[in-house]
Amino acid sequence: MLGGMGERPVHLERREYVPRARQEEWIVPLLQREIADSMNRYGSSGQGRPALDAGCGGQPLRKDIEARGWRYVSLDVIAAPGVTPDFLGALDEEIPPDCRERGPYGLIMCTEVLEHVADWPRAWANLASLLSDDGVLIVTCPFVYPLHEEPHDYWRPTTHAVKTWAEASGLDMVEIRRLGDGWDVLGTVAGACKPQQATRGAWGWLLTRIVKWLRRVTFALCSSTTVRKHVTLSGTGSGPLYLSNLAIARKRVRA
Repeated sequence: MLGGMGERPVHLERREYVPRARQEEWIVPLLQREIADSMNRYGSSGQGRPALDAGCGGQPLRKDIEARGWRYVSLDVIAAPGVTPDFLGALDEEIPPDCRERGPYGLIMCTEVLEHVADWPRAWANLASLLSDDGVLIVTCPFVYPLHEEPHDYWRPTTHAVKTWAEASGLDMVEIRRLGDGWDVLGTVAGACKPQQATRGAWGWLLTRIVKWLRRVTFALCSSTTVRKHVTLSGTGSGPLYLSNLAIARKRVRA
């Protein structure tokens, strides 16, 4: 997590991309695959250059970044239990001078962070200023996901918002994608909801049991590769349902 706006509570940060709750069973493996694929395609050869993990949390990406030859540098607004970031500072405030001096960075990872950052214009400007001229910025942030790490949970941006703020900061989009589909959204929402009996009596008991059964069926359907192969869940109306945004950007080439 990385952002300003007052004191931050200490959260148990993720040390590896493994689901820790029902609501994480779709988004966490999805992010793990897509982040690894993005690093393979755009950050596979660090050659000892510095890479910044902006909002490092429990540093789940450290091994993957170092395995690709990068010199790992970490920044976060607060140290997670058992983790010591190289620099402490908020992404939407003044970046620590020593952190700037370590750069510019050929790779910046900012994954599942920007939803916790209040001042988006400044955060994007800081990311752009830390990036080397030939560097790449890889960003993910959720579009459908329950509130977490409150009260510092501010945004559920669309791909259009991510593209707009990145370009306004002097970055060009190399790639921007919507991760997940309606099945992933349905599983996440069902995982975040816990049926509880609200009224006394036989009807309240029976209906609660039925809803709990339907929730288990929903989990099974969302997890079934066979079902998902033969049935797609697309959004109604003009837009799709998806879980998270992934964006890959570079500095704009000066004419």
